[in-house]
Amino acid sequence: MQFKEYPNKFEGLKKWRSYKAILSILVLALVAVACSKEKSGFTNRMYHNTTSHYNWYFNANEIMRLTELELWTNKQDNYHEILPIYIIPDDEGQKNLTPSMDEIIEKCSTIIDRHSMEIKRTEHNKWIDETFFLMGKANYYKGKFATAQEMFSYVSKKYKDQETRHYAALWSARTYIEEQRYGKAATTLTTAEKSKATDKPKDFDAQLETVYADLYLRQERYEEALIHLDNAARMTKDKDMKARLTFIYAQVNQHLNKSKDAVEGFAKVVKLRPDYEMEFYARINQALSYDRKLDASQIKKMLWDMAKDDKNVDYYDQIYYALAEIELADQNIEEGINLLQTSAAKSINNPRQKGRTYLRLAEIYFVEREYVLAKNYYDSTATFLPEDYPDYHIILATGASLNELVTNIQIVEYNDSVISLATMDEKERDKKLLKMIAQLEEEEDAKRQAELDALERMQNAPPSRKGSGSDGRTWYFYNTSTLSSGYQEFQRKWGSRKLEDNWRRSTRNEFVENSLEMGADSDSLMANLGQQESNVKSLDEYLSELPTSDSALTSAHNEIIAALYAIGTIYAEKLKDDDNAIESFLRITNEYDTSATALPAYYQLYRIYVQKEEKGGFVGTGFKDNSDYYKNVILADYPDSEFAKLILDPTYVTAKNQRYEEEKEKYEQTYKKFNRRQYSDVLVTCNNIINEEPDNNFLAKYYLIKALTIGAQRSADAYEDILREIIAKFRGTPEADKAAELLGELNSAKARLARGETPQDDDDAPADPAGDDPAAGAAPSDVDFSMFKEDDDSEHFFALVFAKTEDDATSLKNTISDFNTEYFRSENLRITNSFIDKDHQIIIVRSFANKEEALRYYNSFYTDSGLLKEINRKNHDKFVITTKNFTVLFRNKNTDVYKAFFDAKYD
Repeated sequence: MQFKEYPNKFEGLKKWRSYKAILSILVLALVAVACSKEKSGFTNRMYHNTTSHYNWYFNANEIMRLTELELWTNKQDNYHEILPIYIIPDDEGQKNLTPSMDEIIEKCSTIIDRHSMEIKRTEHNKWIDETFFLMGKANYYKGKFATAQEMFSYVSKKYKDQETRHYAALWSARTYIEEQRYGKAATTLTTAEKSKATDKPKDFDAQLETVYADLYLRQERYEEALIHLDNAARMTKDKDMKARLTFIYAQVNQHLNKSKDAVEGFAKVVKLRPDYEMEFYARINQALSYDRKLDASQIKKMLWDMAKDDKNVDYYDQIYYALAEIELADQNIEEGINLLQTSAAKSINNPRQKGRTYLRLAEIYFVEREYVLAKNYYDSTATFLPEDYPDYHIILATGASLNELVTNIQIVEYNDSVISLATMDEKERDKKLLKMIAQLEEEEDAKRQAELDALERMQNAPPSRKGSGSDGRTWYFYNTSTLSSGYQEFQRKWGSRKLEDNWRRSTRNEFVENSLEMGADSDSLMANLGQQESNVKSLDEYLSELPTSDSALTSAHNEIIAALYAIGTIYAEKLKDDDNAIESFLRITNEYDTSATALPAYYQLYRIYVQKEEKGGFVGTGFKDNSDYYKNVILADYPDSEFAKLILDPTYVTAKNQRYEEEKEKYEQTYKKFNRRQYSDVLVTCNNIINEEPDNNFLAKYYLIKALTIGAQRSADAYEDILREIIAKFRGTPEADKAAELLGELNSAKARLARGETPQDDDDAPADPAGDDPAAGAAPSDVDFSMFKEDDDSEHFFALVFAKTEDDATSLKNTISDFNTEYFRSENLRITNSFIDKDHQIIIVRSFANKEEALRYYNSFYTDSGLLKEINRKNHDKFVITTKNFTVLFRNKNTDVYKAFFDAKYD
């Protein structure tokens, strides 16, 4: 029986294999039919849909999902600025994303190539619209916005019955925003919003509001952004995005000084329980948004609780900064300063926050007119703040202007001190000096003992706690009045230097810490501390520095006069501090009324009181605190002075400038004739000016061009005579220098002739009188713009200066922004504004790589008769300027001087 069964099984197996082969053929045939893209049958659609989705689209979409998740997870938010809504990679990020985005594009291209079923203009593969949309997103993240825009527009127009078109419209608007084509973005969003389609996705409205918010934020149209931020935050279901939008909503309110709404907004963020960092800044910003109309008790309790929590140790500096802002808002200045100093001390690994803290202290002391302390804090601010900090260059310029003030204050106080001691009775002087020396030695001994006590603690402290500091030997000759000033207190204690982490430590601290790092033992250090050389000078050393001779005393007084006038000018012109300016100028007129500086000081006092009286509300005593007093002094004692003429004729300067412009134009015409070799006409004009206009602003130039004309006519003797006359009459001027150079060349030519050599023949006209056209762009002889330097290859800004009474800064910025968007979209330009003085604002467009790029923008701006027609019609001052020159300009605030430099140096 077994033998018979085997043949039966073998026969069954043969039959099964036959069935299987037939089945395979049928399946292959079915697949072959289904693979066709030309038919839209059920089998065809099922095959292409399934293959598109699971073989290609799923994998491409998964790459996109993971990429967007990674962007969100790895985002580095700067909570000190308004957060961006979307996480967009920068240039480096786009470069890093390119491989994965290219993989998405390749997979999507495969789907479209192999599985698109467009038959009679109808697509039967339901994944093709999703595929084009995904390709658009991939190009967006690569920074290929034009290509991305094509994809989104194609989906919107082609697949009008697919839900994807709604998302494509939103991403199309996002792409326009990235390209700064804000008008197109707004049109796209408006069209999408007004669409009456009934198949909009459930999250469409939330996403629409989010993109609208982004559009207005990018344009700094914050009031309009608020509405959409609020709507988007309410509508979105995504927890993380809801917290982010709410945080931005609160930030915008904070920026607009809407304190109540800002505080409430940040409180909402806390309730949403976002990640730790956002929650921390939401709490901190409640304090930074505080104003006196609100109850601070809950905010302060929250912050003090945070300050006691060890997990916030890396944020202590920001917590104390926030507490300080509350105290300052409540006018508790002293407590605010103490908290800021604590913030600086707690700031270890956050230089930006340390810089912010020092900046806040600098601003407080600036407002309080403690300019020396303000200057020191500005110095330290510049050390710690990064260059991308808002208005960094303005901060530097403010600090620089204070440097000049402090230098002059030091000059006055030093010379006051040494003059006071030098003119004392010898015994009284020595007695005072010995008493001072004893006091200084006592203080030094006390410090040394404190350092010895601290040494044992330092040995056990972690390395990170061992700071370093520096101090220098300072001058201690200060009279009673100066010792009471904040400056002398600061100098007496800490010396003159930038503030540092451990700026109160003396040089001995540095010695101790450096020695410890080099492995010195504590016993030897203690011995060395006791043996260190004293910083206190001997009596003879101090006496040797006193101005005891008449010439030395005169020199010291002259230094005081010059410094006082500089101090008064800085107070009046740069710091707008009239009271301190008056004090400085009054000291000149009271103590140094016979000096040459007394007259300009009287005039400065006259100007200050005129301005005070014109403002209204100022009532003086009627003695010396009014403009009439100083006007009468000038007219009586200096009747022929320029200042008297200015008082009697307020248009004197205007007339003088008008005369200058007329003389300049006439000289330029003469110079052109010289270049055209119209020598007869040139000589007639030169002789007329020389004989009839001895006060002509261009007299020296006329002499020089006359000399060159004579030289061109081969009158050697007459040429030599006039060159010598120029050298004698205009010594120290560029024209005299040029004449000396030409005279040297003439003498060299004579020497060659005497040796029998043939002089070089030159039928051309002589060289320019001063190397370049001596009048083109020239400024009046009393305008010195040597403070500004040429640097064609450095970074430049474009600047527009306008009177605050003539225009609105926001309106101007919006117009210029529209112009930039239209014509300089790819330049990524930023626009800021600030006061250049109390009456004028300056708008800065930044930045351009070099002079050439800046001038290209300047010329386009200057000649635009469309968007900028009204701005250009008003003839505001416009120029381009290097970053370094901008710092100088902001320090001296004289735009007329820089404009003269610009006209002369920028062709």
